[in-house]
Amino acid sequence: MASLLFTSLCAVMCVTAYAHINIYPSELEPGWAFVKMRVPHDCGDETIGTTNVTFKMPVGVVGTRLEQVEGWRGLYMKGPTGDPDYPDEIHTVTYLGFLPDYFYREFGLIIKILDTVERGTILYFPTYQECHGDGEVIAYDEIPTGDGEPLSYAAPSIVVI
Repeated sequence: MASLLFTSLCAVMCVTAYAHINIYPSELEPGWAFVKMRVPHDCGDETIGTTNVTFKMPVGVVGTRLEQVEGWRGLYMKGPTGDPDYPDEIHTVTYLGFLPDYFYREFGLIIKILDTVERGTILYFPTYQECHGDGEVIAYDEIPTGDGEPLSYAAPSIVVI
């Protein structure tokens, strides 16, 4: 039992250690919360900056509201959820702007984790960072498979406690 707990804990912590885009806080109870998505410039060339960042909301997260970030334009996409209490919700958030090399930016979101999400569930927020110039998109959307392999581009995540 202790071995299983350690393995589970390590899986979460090891993935977080490799994640390049982070979400704070990384543990939340169901209900409303303000979270920050920290995005560093990572386009691989100091002459090329990040031009937009897209976050996808996982199932179990509703009520998303965007922070107004100076110098960036926030956009969102809504769609049906299949939940009669929340029939039409934001599922994708994109911020358009410019993030030069050696800088980072935090993007705030208000979210609600539904009470139906079980404690211990890990909610993954696939994130896509687009680079100026060649239009390369860096996809931080890898989700652990349980094989213990480290992830190069892990999706930021929140553990429901």
